[in-house]
Amino acid sequence: MQSTARDRRTGQYKQIAPRGTPAKKSTAEIHRESGVITENIRLLAGRYHDTVSELAGFIGITDRTLYFRFERPWEFRLEELEAVAMRYDVTIRQLMSPIRFDEE
Repeated sequence: MQSTARDRRTGQYKQIAPRGTPAKKSTAEIHRESGVITENIRLLAGRYHDTVSELAGFIGITDRTLYFRFERPWEFRLEELEAVAMRYDVTIRQLMSPIRFDEE
């Protein structure tokens, strides 16, 4: 639906771009971006020598549920991501963007 507005100088009506929320991301974009979360969690777990069982126990879920979340990372719950972030001393924002470790 197009909106119109009256130009104050000329008095003529003209079409204007609709206001509103920006375009939403597609499902494919969300799935691709959420894969970064799984990569980061696996990377951090490896760096801190955590097993899946240890991480799942800390988060408060079963091993099977954690494997399921790794397969479908867009289904992680906020509480689970907060627990992972707390365990590895990172922010949730850092979990959602590619993590790079400097060579030590």
